[in-house]
Amino acid sequence: MTVVRALLARVQRLESAIVASTFSFVLLAMVATPTAAQTAKHPLDGLTAQEYWAVYETMKASGHVDSKSRFPIMSLREPPKEEVLAWKAGQPFRREALVVVKQGPSTFEAVVDITGRRITSWKDVEGVQPNLTEEDNSGVFDAVKADAQWQAAMRRRRITDFDTIRCVGISSGYFGTQEEQGRRILRVTCQDLRGVWEPWGRPIEGLSVVWDANDRKVLRVIDTEVVPVPRAPANFDIASVGPLREIPTPISMQQPFGPSFRLDGNDVSWQKWNFHFRIDRRLGLVVSNLRYADGDKPRSILHEGSLSEIFVPYMDPSEPWNHWTYFDAGESADGFSSSLEPGADCPENSVYFDQVYANEKGIPQQRPRAACFIRALCGRHCVAPFGQRRRHREQKAA
Repeated sequence: MTVVRALLARVQRLESAIVASTFSFVLLAMVATPTAAQTAKHPLDGLTAQEYWAVYETMKASGHVDSKSRFPIMSLREPPKEEVLAWKAGQPFRREALVVVKQGPSTFEAVVDITGRRITSWKDVEGVQPNLTEEDNSGVFDAVKADAQWQAAMRRRRITDFDTIRCVGISSGYFGTQEEQGRRILRVTCQDLRGVWEPWGRPIEGLSVVWDANDRKVLRVIDTEVVPVPRAPANFDIASVGPLREIPTPISMQQPFGPSFRLDGNDVSWQKWNFHFRIDRRLGLVVSNLRYADGDKPRSILHEGSLSEIFVPYMDPSEPWNHWTYFDAGESADGFSSSLEPGADCPENSVYFDQVYANEKGIPQQRPRAACFIRALCGRHCVAPFGQRRRHREQKAA
């Protein structure tokens, strides 16, 4: 009897330890958001906050920029591939930044030696337009609302109260027309905010404005046809949607003994795989130095890869829809993602990483939970190495 009680006590202690470790790890994965490294440990690490400040101060001290200068791009300038491949942990490595500068209507590209705090290259780049910034939309609506031709087009649609109208400029693409030459063109479309939270559900179709963001003026108004503003429900908050379907029992992903992958800065090791990653303001998530342990030798699979953008052609050749052909990474100058929500965008056992980037004024910003790393399960149709299909469930890093 004494032996049985001892065994039961040991089982209870073991169960308590497992529950405690499970809770601790899940809580850690949900609330811990590792901040970006304060010091770069790898040649392909993204710029740190301190490095962004060094770039900012170097640019301001150079005499090339002033308070009106904007920086649509400020990011890591990668070392040459041969340097990255030859580098060993503990060795020094170069740190440079590529800076795109918008100075009035002119565009410049600069290369900054971060360690030496000096500009090593400064070029005037003609015939191009850098990424859009928030300031490109400055003053758009007031100017559009004051345009007599736009007002007449709105009255044709029986809209006379302009206080509930929102107008936003987006990239117009490039068609090689004379109108575009030497200009920073936006296409401005409007929505009616009356009675809704989500303005994109109330588009004012058939009407758009060609806007010169450099000269801050309307070039022309495109008014093709009068289309009724949609009146269907456009809000998606819980109060507006009403009763939702019954929530099923929750699915919980737990790893009571911690993750099986290892993190060393931005280097990830999992079983025989190893790779480096960074979060880039323009390219998004960049995976590099992907290697597989082939026996005793690490075999290179991929030097660098990223899904830099999604091309969305709306396939309508007529105005005002023919400019809706988004190239996400090539048009916006903001950080590439919004913050991920634990338990919604990523499972509970995820590890999160923040994004550090510089805004259009060159000031470092931090976006929490910009990316997450998990070990997920793939289904029965996983494709195994060498093209073999595994019928049982396999684990993978995602």
